[in-house]
Amino acid sequence: MKEKEKPLSLYIYSINKKVIKKILHEISFGGGAINESLVQMSNPNLPFGGVGASGIGNYHSKTGFDTFTHYKSILHKTSWLEPNIKYTPFTELKSKILKFLLE
Repeated sequence: MKEKEKPLSLYIYSINKKVIKKILHEISFGGGAINESLVQMSNPNLPFGGVGASGIGNYHSKTGFDTFTHYKSILHKTSWLEPNIKYTPFTELKSKILKFLLE
C-alpha cells in the first residue's frame, strides 16, 4: 500500500485496536473514519482534503503553514451500537425523527 499514491480518504472497518493504530500511523491519507464513512464526509467541522497528489492547498502566512502541515481527521465510531435510523428503508417515522434531529 505504501508504494501507491496517498489516498484522499481511508475508511477502516475493524474492532481490532492494534490494526487500527497500525493503519493510522503507517499510511498517509487526507482524512477518514473508523467504522463509519458517511458521517465523516458530511461533518462540516472536520477538514476534508488530501496529501500528495490528492491534496490542494494555499501558500503564505498561517494559511501556508496550515497547507504544509497535515492534520489527519479521524472519526472513530464504536461498533457496539448501530441505530438503524440512518439506513433505508426510510419510513415515515424515521423521516420525522431525522428531520427533527437535523433541524
